[in-house]
Amino acid sequence: MRNVEWIVLNEANVDEVIKKLNSEGKAFALYALTGEGYGNLGLNFSDIRALVQQQQAIIAAYEGYYKEAEQALDKAVVVDN
Repeated sequence: MRNVEWIVLNEANVDEVIKKLNSEGKAFALYALTGEGYGNLGLNFSDIRALVQQQQAIIAAYEGYYKEAEQALDKAVVVDN
């Protein structure tokens, strides 16, 4: 995964952080979340992770089914008329 750097701004450090970013030649933009929004973001990631795990389990089950079916067909005796 790509590294993401979070900078927490508050009333006490906002001027200092902006000055530092400007001196480093970095672009400055704010993306803000409320405490509740941040919590929801974490819950959303958790939901996505659970969905991916569920999909992986379904894919594994189908893969097992089709492998077993293919093996059974390979073992079957073909009768020509």
